[in-house]
Amino acid sequence: MKILHTADLHLGTKNLKLPLQKQRIMKEEELALLQQLFERAKTESFDVIIIAGDLFHSKNVSRKLEKLFFDCVKNFEKPVIYLSGNHDEKFDLSLSASNFIILDENNQKFEIDETMFWSAKASQIEIDMTKQNVLIAHGDIYNNTSRDYIDINKILSKNKFDYVALGHIHAFKEEKRAGCSICYPGSLFSNGFDELGDKGYLEVSLSSHKAEVKFINFAKRRYQIKECDITGLSSFSTIKNAIDKTLKDCTNNDLVRVILTGYFDENTDKFLSSLEESYSNFFYFELQDKSKLKIDFDKIRNEKLSFKAEFLTIVEHSQELDDDKNKIMQLGIEALKGDDLSI
Repeated sequence: MKILHTADLHLGTKNLKLPLQKQRIMKEEELALLQQLFERAKTESFDVIIIAGDLFHSKNVSRKLEKLFFDCVKNFEKPVIYLSGNHDEKFDLSLSASNFIILDENNQKFEIDETMFWSAKASQIEIDMTKQNVLIAHGDIYNNTSRDYIDINKILSKNKFDYVALGHIHAFKEEKRAGCSICYPGSLFSNGFDELGDKGYLEVSLSSHKAEVKFINFAKRRYQIKECDITGLSSFSTIKNAIDKTLKDCTNNDLVRVILTGYFDENTDKFLSSLEESYSNFFYFELQDKSKLKIDFDKIRNEKLSFKAEFLTIVEHSQELDDDKNKIMQLGIEALKGDDLSI
């Protein structure tokens, strides 16, 4: 049994934080990749596709997008098994395909070639050990305070599954529990800087009650966040060289955010606009400055008739600011110098 396991497609998502032109490009790319996914599944002779929740981002999905998706399902011809997620509101199934199998509380299981696929929403699961058994669920198996928590250990203590296909967490995770492979494929596409790194699907080969799992990198673009310490750097070229080193594993297709950290001298010009412009080769690039002004407090204390020296004296002698004195002195001196505050 060859299974393509995906989840969290969130079709129809809009990343409003990107420029409009970039949004349009990524939307078109994702729709093209969606079609390629189903074509690949057909060409590479997968027996079934599992979509473990969050197919659409909301109920306000366009008919055009719905039609495109279900055309892909029809063209695949073999079963596409779907279980709803927390983002899947009721959507119109009038365009659905006969090979689109919905598992829920009412339709609790589906069998293909001696392999039984079960919904975690089933009220009662009765395992037939002569068959291979796959559980499909959408939720968080790690955080028991989450409203989407699934007590997977409780389920596995009562039933023997050969593979558990999960959705909800947008990063690839694989582990073994009770002798069973349990996997999140992660989101198929990334929709922001809170979803970093490679995105793809899982190729699962299930045979003789054993699952072999392979992560397949699929998305064209990655979101990347890199931190660059500019302490001791004072020129455009030295800062740019430092940024270049942090970007060594990024490609031009990536969406990149570089965060400047560390301390800079008061006479340093960081040339932020020019630096950002110099990385226009990336699909998207932004620079965030979280570096802080390096302040010589001893020098300020020795200044005569100085508001800054008086401010430091007041803060240092305050008995109510013990835990926050250093931060307050930093911000206060920055304010008195007319600099942007490093909050």
